[in-house]
Amino acid sequence: MNKKSICLLFFFVTISKLIVSQDKQDFIRYLFKEKQNNELLQFIKESYWNNDSLDYLLAKYHLGYQRDSSFLFFVQKSKKLFVADTIAMGYASCYFLKSDQLEQERIEWFREMQKNKNEEGINRMADIFFLNEVKPSQIQESNYPNLLQASVNKYKQAAQKNPIKAACLSAVVPGLGKMYIGKYRIGLNAMFMNGVFAAQTYESIHKLGVKHPLSIVNIILSSLFYASTIYGSYRDTEYYKKENLEQLYHDASNYYSTVYYPDLF
Repeated sequence: MNKKSICLLFFFVTISKLIVSQDKQDFIRYLFKEKQNNELLQFIKESYWNNDSLDYLLAKYHLGYQRDSSFLFFVQKSKKLFVADTIAMGYASCYFLKSDQLEQERIEWFREMQKNKNEEGINRMADIFFLNEVKPSQIQESNYPNLLQASVNKYKQAAQKNPIKAACLSAVVPGLGKMYIGKYRIGLNAMFMNGVFAAQTYESIHKLGVKHPLSIVNIILSSLFYASTIYGSYRDTEYYKKENLEQLYHDASNYYSTVYYPDLF
């Protein structure tokens, strides 16, 4: 067999492999879009059982279907291939933004993203994830996509609320601290209930005396409700900030998964 024949043979073998590989990828893409998860898993295992791509594809499969951190096991076994796949990395970042049940895993994930130079969308998601480490006054909504600016601004406003100030306001006027963070109805309810307890306590003391058991009970209940209102204002301010940050994560995940990473396979 001459050199020309060997070259032609090599060419046709290479083309054949590429066609077969493309057919496999097309079929995987079809199964994923049709949400045939069991068939997809079986096809991957049967078609790539002796291939370096097996763990990489299993990582993508678990990321796309299991919706838990189990895909990280396969990522570690195929890190080079997975990291080279911008779509997979972006898809994983979108997933972690929403996964508030995997706090430690997503912190580690985005810390790793911060260390490396990634695609713009991934870098943006890492920046958004660590927005709570930025002073509210330094947050510029214009630095983010138009569809996210409202969420960024809402988080910024929440982050500017001081929990100690909220507690002090509720100490002066019960419920005012809750109104300070925008919870007007709850604040008014707290104000009304504290007023009822205070009026009842005053009436009890005025009619029965401060040492009467009923007066003592009313004083204790009124004091506890007043203290809980103060503490609740402090706690709600912290929760309000976290709630808006998680909403920003959710909105950012939806935005980037739609614009940058709509399909995993």
